[in-house]
Amino acid sequence: MALLRQFLALLILALMAGSAGAATPAEIVRKWGLIGRWAIDCAVPVQRGANNGVAYEITREGRLIYRQDPADRDRGYEVVEVTRGENNMLILHTEFPNFQKTRENGIVLQADGTLRSIYNRDEAGNYTVRDGRFVASGRETLGLHRCEEGI
Repeated sequence: MALLRQFLALLILALMAGSAGAATPAEIVRKWGLIGRWAIDCAVPVQRGANNGVAYEITREGRLIYRQDPADRDRGYEVVEVTRGENNMLILHTEFPNFQKTRENGIVLQADGTLRSIYNRDEAGNYTVRDGRFVASGRETLGLHRCEEGI
C-alpha cells in the first residue's frame, strides 16, 4: 500500500511539472523564429494598407500579437494558441474579436527561409487557404521573406 501511495504521489508531481513547464505561444514562436516582420518584398516601405506582409510581435506582457498590416499599430490580433504540426508546421489560433471568430492558420518555414501559409480556416471548417492555395482563386500562397526580426 505504501508503495502504491508513493507511486501515485510521484505520478501527480510529474503531471504537475509537465503542465507547469508548458510553453506559451510566445515562447514557441520565438524558438521557431517567427517573431518579426515578413513581406513579399522587403524593399517596399511599410505603409498602411500596402498589403505587402504581416508581423508577429510579443508584447511586454508576453502576449503574441499578429498584425495583418505591420504599419497599423492600432490593430493587432492575439494568437491564443500555438501547436506544432507535422513537417515543422506551426498551427496558430488567432482571435479576431471584431468578427467574433478564431481562425486557425498552418504555416511553414520553407527551405529558402520564406514563410508560407499552407491552410487557413475558421472554427466551422471554412477554408480561405487549403493545401497552399487560395480557395477563391486557386493561386498558390506566396512565400514571405523576413524583413525585420524581433519586433
